[in-house]
Amino acid sequence: EEDQNTFHVFQEGSEHIGNHPEFQQYKGNLDLVFTSPPYFDREQYSEDEEQSYKSYPKYDDWRDNFLKPTLTNAYESLRDDRYLLWNIADIKIGKDKYHPLEQDSIDVLTNLGCEYKGKLKMLMTSMVGVDQSNVKNCVKDGGRDLKYEPIFLFHKPKKA
Repeated sequence: EEDQNTFHVFQEGSEHIGNHPEFQQYKGNLDLVFTSPPYFDREQYSEDEEQSYKSYPKYDDWRDNFLKPTLTNAYESLRDDRYLLWNIADIKIGKDKYHPLEQDSIDVLTNLGCEYKGKLKMLMTSMVGVDQSNVKNCVKDGGRDLKYEPIFLFHKPKKA
């Protein structure tokens, strides 16, 4: 008999999913979590009131009440000795300031017990003639400056 892939769709915010009764079966049972949450108010998927940027319009509130519970749910869903890949980037506010989504994510996950293993760089295509040299997450590729999206790699260790 062939193994079957399964899926379960929840229409629930990622910050709340850990409390959903049917989601409990997945806690500690996932082999991999790979996700890309909204980048605070930079990615606005809809005007629905449940969107995280509307529920938590100030960054500190979003960090504490969306980012942290979302990461906690992801961490608690993993089996021990498994990996979490987290695609997120700092967002620019003003001329030289950023909301520190990257470091805040690393801090939350390491405080939960994850080991930070490093950053992968997912290269993004850019439009011809667009200068990417002043972008925070940028690498040289064949003499060209290319923007990348960071994907942070974390390991949930075995319990001692």
